[in-house]
Amino acid sequence: MPRALPGTNQDSPTGVVILPRLPLEQVADAAALLIEAFEAKLAPLAGRGAVGQRVVAASLNPARFLTAMADGRLVGLCGVRWRGSRRGLSTPIRALAREFGWLRALPRWAALSMGHRAVPRRTLYVDHLAVAADARGRGIGTALLTAAVALARQQGFGQLRLDVVDTNPRARALYERLGFVALRTQRTPFLRRWLGFGAVTVMEQRLGGEEN
Repeated sequence: MPRALPGTNQDSPTGVVILPRLPLEQVADAAALLIEAFEAKLAPLAGRGAVGQRVVAASLNPARFLTAMADGRLVGLCGVRWRGSRRGLSTPIRALAREFGWLRALPRWAALSMGHRAVPRRTLYVDHLAVAADARGRGIGTALLTAAVALARQQGFGQLRLDVVDTNPRARALYERLGFVALRTQRTPFLRRWLGFGAVTVMEQRLGGEEN
């Protein structure tokens, strides 16, 4: 199992360890957690139940996730990426074709590939922050974001960015408490009926420093 990210675990909830990547033996559990956390977005495209979990598991890049573990169990994830890096969740069309056939896979793959923002220079982008339902309220999301800030500082990035949808005010309140400020809001009313939200706000926390 990967070692804990240096300097991040003293402020983590009791019994929770933040790792700098997703252990390979936790990929299946990570897929289940992401499907649960982002069901409205992922399930209509990747599939539901075991099908969706197989597609998401095939889409994961373990090196792009900070991971919260408690007593050997995966309880949280935080994807991180930067300019030129792979995304933490990038669905190969073959994974969809295995489950749905090529004809049905193509529009699903196109939809899953949409909406990925270009990452500005000197920026660490946070994607897919998720905490297991029975572990929420323990500060795990805060610990993961704190670890992302520590990683960004360690690597010399100037700022962290993330997206928050209009239907998740609790997440936005958390980000604001941690020092993120809103940069701009993109209205997406055409997605409300399909994915359940009608606006996405980009938020940023400035750190200073130079990119390595």
